[in-house]
Amino acid sequence: MATREIAPADEEPPTITLDLTSPQPIYLQIVEQVRRHVAEGRLAPGDPLPSVRQLAADLGVNVNTALAAYRALEAEGIALLRRGARATIHPRLAQTPVPQPDDIARIRAALERARTDALLAGLTPAMLRALAAEVFGAAGAGA
Repeated sequence: MATREIAPADEEPPTITLDLTSPQPIYLQIVEQVRRHVAEGRLAPGDPLPSVRQLAADLGVNVNTALAAYRALEAEGIALLRRGARATIHPRLAQTPVPQPDDIARIRAALERARTDALLAGLTPAMLRALAAEVFGAAGAGA
């Protein structure tokens, strides 16, 4: 598994770890891990990201793979890309978002898919609730 630290050396750096055996495309693994780091506060608005070439070299992937990840993050409004400058975590994320009805519908659909997957894997509703409590507790989810 390839790993890349993406934070200043004086703090616990968030890392990106690739699972080369996963059926999930590498660029999506990068996107999901950066999203998680932002959501959990390990990457803050304005934080610089490695250059596309540096990220590709550190992870041992093609430059186009790293670029695809950054473009996907830009499309989601998570990264700000500027020609000739390093990518950063988008400054607009400093504002607490207000959930919109389409956001709630999208999250509901994702939770329903997760519920279906869990039931098909043999988890009981009680096991799924315990797992959800563990996941949300680990994410620091509060009230």
